[in-house]
Amino acid sequence: MMLPPATENKIAAIDERINRAIRDKVYTSIPAKVVNVDYYEQYQCVSVKPVIDDYYPLNNYLILQANTLEKVFVRLQEGGGFKIKLPVAVGDDCTLHYCHKDLDQWLDSSGDNSIEQSVNLTASLNDCYVELGFGTRKKHQNPSKTNLVIEGDATTITITPAGEVTVTTAGVCTIDTDVVISGNLEVGEDLTIGTNSGEGYSSYLGHTHTSYDGGGTTSSVILETETEV
Repeated sequence: MMLPPATENKIAAIDERINRAIRDKVYTSIPAKVVNVDYYEQYQCVSVKPVIDDYYPLNNYLILQANTLEKVFVRLQEGGGFKIKLPVAVGDDCTLHYCHKDLDQWLDSSGDNSIEQSVNLTASLNDCYVELGFGTRKKHQNPSKTNLVIEGDATTITITPAGEVTVTTAGVCTIDTDVVISGNLEVGEDLTIGTNSGEGYSSYLGHTHTSYDGGGTTSSVILETETEV
């Protein structure tokens, strides 16, 4: 059934008011970009700008750009005494997640105990927190269906379901503690072994040489192996 133009205009105006009320008062989540990281290490906060702007079809398609939100708290993974501390940079994708309560009092507290809040306080555009990471179907993280992958500009750590761990890096891996190897150790490049400065000696009992050169500082090409006991 065709409605008179005047009725259609009224319905459109009502729909617009409803949509505006929902848009302005009900917040859930929205993708955003990090625009400032100056407060990240001190307060675990960043400044962000949502990446979806509003335009108004009934107002000559007026575009209203999203506001930048300053010093929004970043939620990082933590549990059981362990923490994952992710770096962040300007331009990183992220997601804003909104709360239906005012968050200021909680974020200003130590977080050890519950807080009391007036029922008259309502959530606003700033009552949100950031989760790092997002993307699009055309620009994503190239995930694996099976493996856990931690990837940076110069380092990749891959863990497979079979328990194989591969570390590929352009830098140096440093372990600042004792290392216990219960299986075989295979070295593909040079191996340097220093003495224990505290005790003044090194023990290589049962080690295998690659040639008959024995216990010198270097070994020549592999002829056959021998074991020194």
